[in-house]
This record gives sequence, C-alpha cells and structure tokens, in this order.
Amino acid sequence: MTPLMNLPFPYLFDIINLQAFADARVSTSVDVSVGLHSSQQVTLKQYRLHKTTRKEAVKRTINEAFIQYNVQGPNVVPLLGVFQDDEGSCRTGLYLVTLFPEPIPIALYLKTNPAINRRSLVRDALRGLFYVHAKGAVHGNIGEGSVFVNSLGCAVIGGFGYARLVSCGTQAVPSSCEASRHVIETAAYQPPEFLEAHLADKSISPTAAGDVYSVACLTYKVMTDNTPFYEVSPGTQPHLRHYRIMEDVRGGKMPLKPRVTDPAFIHFGLTQDLWDMMTECWNREPKRRPLTFTLVQRP
Repeated sequence: MTPLMNLPFPYLFDIINLQAFADARVSTSVDVSVGLHSSQQVTLKQYRLHKTTRKEAVKRTINEAFIQYNVQGPNVVPLLGVFQDDEGSCRTGLYLVTLFPEPIPIALYLKTNPAINRRSLVRDALRGLFYVHAKGAVHGNIGEGSVFVNSLGCAVIGGFGYARLVSCGTQAVPSSCEASRHVIETAAYQPPEFLEAHLADKSISPTAAGDVYSVACLTYKVMTDNTPFYEVSPGTQPHLRHYRIMEDVRGGKMPLKPRVTDPAFIHFGLTQDLWDMMTECWNREPKRRPLTFTLVQRP
C-alpha cells in the first residue's frame, strides 16, 4: 500500500462572496455555490445531510477530495481544493472547489449538440478512465451523471463520490441507504455482479472491471442517444422499472443492439467494431473484460 503521507492533499482555499447557485443539472444530494478565490470565480459543492450524519458526510467529502485530487490528469475534472466554513450542525461546512463554469453533463451536451463527433467523446471518456485506473483508483460511478463535456468540447470524468483509491484503501463512502438507492437508480449502468450483490443484500466494493462494464454502457448512451435497456418496461414507475432492469441483467440480458438502419449507425458513428468492443466489456465474467489500457487504443 502507498502511505497516505506520500500523496498530496487538496489545498484549503480561502473563499469570499459565497453565494448559492441554482442549477437544475446538479444532484438533489448536493448544494452548489459560487465564490471568489484570488479574484477567480469558482464553483463549490457541499453534500446535504440527507439520511446520513454530519460525521459521515464530512468523511465522505474528505475522502472524495483526496481521491479526485490524486487522480487529476487528462480528461478528468480538475479539483482545485477544498473550502471549510462553519455552518453549524445542519451542514457539513466542507466544500469541493472546482472551476467555474462547471462542465456540462454529457447527456445534456448531446441534446444541444447532436451532430458532434461522438466517437471523439467516447475516446475522451476512455482516456479519462484509463488515467484514473493508472493512478491506482477505481471510479465506481461511471455513467451519464458523472461524465461531462468541458468548454473545449472534450469529455471529462467527474463525480468521484463512490470512488476508491486502491493503493491506500481510501474510499468515498456514502451512507448504506444512499448507496443502495444509487445502485437502483443507476441500474442501467451497473455491472451484473453489483446488481446481484444488491439483490442479495450484500456489500461489494467498486472494481476496475466494473468501471469497464459501465463505460461501455456510457458508450451505448453516447452512440445511440438511448439509455441502456431503454426498451425494458417503458412507461412504468421508475422504481419498478429499475428493478426489472436489475432482474433482466442478472438473467444475462445486454443492451439492445440498434438496427443498421437506425441513427446510431447512420448518423452517430456506431460501427460493428465499436459494438464488438462494447460487448467484450459486458462480459459476465469480470476478469474477462478488457483493461482500459486496451480500450483507449480501439475507438
């Protein structure tokens, strides 16, 4: 294991003019503010105390900041540092500080830029994940909610709230209730071993192989404009639909392949070679999934 003392910790920032920032793209579990640091406008994120204690939320924020700061590099959302503010027992008072404006969630970016080079975005996301893995970390939450597009039009990996730094055992651990809810709500991007563990009420740690499965699901979203398993029980209650997806994936189901006459193949750049890569990533046996080192050389 790498000693913690050998890894840098994010800078503790001084922030002025802290103001709430309303943004519908942000998770309901996070409060977002803007402020100034050295005359530069920055974004600040703070976890809400939702079904968790202040101690747990602070620990998760510290671990997430530590992990994200130590995996920074190409195609990874840069973490500038952290900011601490005494806000009483109803808040953590601890913020993650990133650039302003925030990069755009990839699904929203595709809606407003449908003709963009989608294969380029896939390459960006694969490079970002490769860099995270090369730094000895596992992301644990790859999906349309954790991959963004920056001002340069490049895809970047963010959302390290479920990440794990394998080299020293540090993990951004949410409450068990939140983690369970997250698995259900993101079932379309979760690897089968995670869904099986959830259905059996067992805990499981994020793995690099799980990230590979999930990034192929993200590739599906980018290249088809559809969420994986979009055809499963459309129109039903979301919670029920998520469970049906979980059961289908546990039973061996993979995302539905588009027809060769669909926009995915005609307009968005999907090819048989790229589809073959995705199916390799969806292998039921985690050890048989390709490494990100291999994936970055393919699209």
